[in-house]
Amino acid sequence: MRDSTELAAQQRGTLGCLSHFQVLVVLQLLFLILFSMTLLAFLVQGPKALSFQEENMIYKKLTQLNSRAARLCNPCPWDWRFFSGNCYLFSMTKRNWHGSFDACEEMEASLVIITSAEEESFLQENLRGKKLAWIGLSDLGAEGTWKWVNDSLLPDSLKFWMSGEPNDYMNEDCAEVTPLGWNDHHCELEKSWICKKPAAACLP
Repeated sequence: MRDSTELAAQQRGTLGCLSHFQVLVVLQLLFLILFSMTLLAFLVQGPKALSFQEENMIYKKLTQLNSRAARLCNPCPWDWRFFSGNCYLFSMTKRNWHGSFDACEEMEASLVIITSAEEESFLQENLRGKKLAWIGLSDLGAEGTWKWVNDSLLPDSLKFWMSGEPNDYMNEDCAEVTPLGWNDHHCELEKSWICKKPAAACLP
């Protein structure tokens, strides 16, 4: 069963993330509603209440507002964070590595796959004070062969292991991100976790 925080995040996903985008959307919609109510009030007064020029001006203004509102975009669901075309959820709860994998799958995402040094830095900066979090990397398939959850091999150019890691101490097969880099740890331990999925497409 899903943790209530992450389930609520998924259910509210269509609302978008809290950001300047959301504030702008709300303001635009409020203005559009008020403008529409004003137009309706004029129209109920009779066909002669507005001149052709006034009607044309109102129509143009409404068209402009609709166009501007359509171009605004909330790229990420509620409580997810945007970076370089993707959305990231930094969990508020803890699960073991397999449970973390399942939680991300349930939200149509994956346990995070790190593809650049910039992305690693972004994750470090956004752990919300948490020192450890599961990432989508393990050598469960074959000892010493580290693969991401999409079955791609970990390239040598993108390894951020702590000094001396991974060391497979007492069969550590799952990777976590820490303030000092990655560490291999026991998969059954419960930790925070990070999901990743593509951001929503914005209108051109």
